[in-house]
Amino acid sequence: MSGHGGYGNGQDGGGPAVAPVGRRTELLRLEGELERAHTHGARLVSIGGEPWVGKSRLAGELASRARARGWRVAAGRAVRGGAGLPFAVVVDALDDHVSADVPGAARLEAVFPALGAAYAPAEPVGPDSPQAYWLIRALRTVIEHLARPAGLLLVLDDAHRADPLSRELLAHLAEHPPQAPVVTVLVHRDTASVPLPRGDRDAHAGLHLDVAPLADRDAAALLPPALTAVERRMLLRDAAGLPGLLRALRFPDDSGTTEVYGTWELECGTPPALARSSGAELRASQSPAAWLTACAAAVLGGAFTAQDVARVADVPLRETLSGLDELQREGIVRAVRDSRFRFRHPAVRALVLNASDGGWRVGARTRAQARTAVQPVTRRRELDAARAELGRAPAVAARRLARHTASVEGLLLHARALVASGRPEQAVTGYAAAWPRIDEAGEDVRAEAVESYGLALRLLGRWQDAREVLLGAGGGARVALARQLACAALALESGENIGRQSAAEWAAQAACTASALGDGAGRAHALGLAAAAEAAGGRFEGAAEAASVAAHALDALEPGAWEARLDALSWLTDAQIYVGRRREAERRLTEGFALAFDRGQVPQAGRLALGLATVRLLAEDTTAAADHADVAVETALRCGGGPLAVDALLCRARVHLAAGESVAAGRLAQSAARFAAPLGGMWQERADRRLQDIGVVRRHEDPAAGGEQPGAGLDTLSRREAQVAALVSEGCTNAQIAARLLLSPKTVETYLSRIFKKFGIVSRAQVAHLVGLEAAARR
Repeated sequence: MSGHGGYGNGQDGGGPAVAPVGRRTELLRLEGELERAHTHGARLVSIGGEPWVGKSRLAGELASRARARGWRVAAGRAVRGGAGLPFAVVVDALDDHVSADVPGAARLEAVFPALGAAYAPAEPVGPDSPQAYWLIRALRTVIEHLARPAGLLLVLDDAHRADPLSRELLAHLAEHPPQAPVVTVLVHRDTASVPLPRGDRDAHAGLHLDVAPLADRDAAALLPPALTAVERRMLLRDAAGLPGLLRALRFPDDSGTTEVYGTWELECGTPPALARSSGAELRASQSPAAWLTACAAAVLGGAFTAQDVARVADVPLRETLSGLDELQREGIVRAVRDSRFRFRHPAVRALVLNASDGGWRVGARTRAQARTAVQPVTRRRELDAARAELGRAPAVAARRLARHTASVEGLLLHARALVASGRPEQAVTGYAAAWPRIDEAGEDVRAEAVESYGLALRLLGRWQDAREVLLGAGGGARVALARQLACAALALESGENIGRQSAAEWAAQAACTASALGDGAGRAHALGLAAAAEAAGGRFEGAAEAASVAAHALDALEPGAWEARLDALSWLTDAQIYVGRRREAERRLTEGFALAFDRGQVPQAGRLALGLATVRLLAEDTTAAADHADVAVETALRCGGGPLAVDALLCRARVHLAAGESVAAGRLAQSAARFAAPLGGMWQERADRRLQDIGVVRRHEDPAAGGEQPGAGLDTLSRREAQVAALVSEGCTNAQIAARLLLSPKTVETYLSRIFKKFGIVSRAQVAHLVGLEAAARR
């Protein structure tokens, strides 16, 4: 065989066949076609699906299994620009297998290089040419000969690009199957059609297999081991179950901890940094016109028109239209509405932008800005644009607002963006600077600042500071509503009354204020807090009734109105879990987490992930519980620790305990206890209860089993592991650690994996925190 695409280069029958991840059912169906070819005659199979879904990998595995059965395997790939060569994809597959003594080969000397054909035939051969009739039948004769006696698997990849004569041959084979055990496999994009048997002449002569994206659990098996929980979650989200896209989306090896980003950055904004090789394969597979069109579209982002792309690319419109046609055929872009197009997947735009030439990109962005610069850019317009970005891309908004912190409004909005993107400590500094002049800002900005400042202080466990800020805030009904909501949340998390009022009383006030303002989302938020307060007080019937009222209020909102109140989901689902409405809670948590994570809202994503981990743990699904708990732990540590870290670490400890891993559970519970120490009695009691649970379990373990005691410190690490941990705590990347310790980056990854396993942790941020805690304890 020709060996194109690695077909048939798998195992040769020496061991058990292993299906590609998540493709066992599809592979069994394809293997069934090999058996049917011997009993029922030739088969014509099409494997369709979107780009990167793994069609070629699946066909390659089938080729390996066919070869192990003794079949002849011939594979070819249709290439862009090959339309001028007759039967190009078929010749690519069969050229290594034909010789002059093969029946029918004499008519094909002008086609196959193996038979002496030149680069191009002396006379063009088209579908309507008299020669085409005889060439097609000669090729059918050759295929029948090559199939005897064991069988022939003919794999034609990228068949949607096939030249006209190859298409005519495939149509002929569909209507007149070879009289031999032949399985012809056509691998193609789902945006194009390929010939299959028509009519009812032989309903069993063909199979069409649609290859669907992988489920998250299957796709997760393809991820590299050194990723953090949040990085894993982002890649799974962005790859959308496409294995090839998952491999293409690689973070740089020396990037350190990747900033949490949302899908808006991928689709419209500035995508995250990717490894230099990301997108190179995509670039190589497109014509120059299509690649230039894709690059210009990526600079524009979002929905774009052909006219806009032509202006940014600085080429005639006809070239852009030709490029868009190719990109649509290849499944890279799709038409939407009003003569506009979008990238089929936001992550593909990131790949294209990453692989485009830097110098060209600068000029293209200048042309794109000139297209939209109808009005001069003013500070007011910048602030309004950044405020709009806060809900969908807070990290982007923070970068934009960093240029406008001279004004009170800009400083408040910048601090709010920092909180939403998971940097409360920096936000508190900004709020402290702006607070003496907060009255200079408008009421809406002040109300948002009160809630956000309160959230930042709560995330850090600074209860007294939060109490002073919230009780001192005033000025306007919307500010009052924000203060009441924030005080209810603070009372719940600190376990203390705020200004002599309980969480339930603050929530009731907030519900009244929101009703007076006609703020349905604010009222739903208040009712969610009220339900959580009932649950926290152990009042089952009150919690059940309050949760029903809050759920009704949330469901009555206009579509999308609840999206600005993701905290309402957290409080409501806390109550629903308490009263046993886990299925409804899981549905709301799943929807809310996906939204928060897609929009880069780090604190909310962490809380909602914690809720999902709790629900899955109660359902005894420890695998899903661990995945969500790991995300909650990492986001909590990104947010500075505090109460969210205590709850997340305790939840992860419970997952370890449920899985019988008491040593890891003990270590995480000890870490939670350290975070709980400065938070007060309620939080210390939570950690102590979990440690007692683990102690009970350990007393029932077999002492002969050995193992390290829970809560063991850094002295359990080897000398080299301790060095790696110390450098991680200093913020060094794997590449920097490798250079300092004269190791390879791969060896550093191995040491990190050992550290993670010993302490039952999942991220570099946790390593840094443990090193810091150990240092503080020794002082």
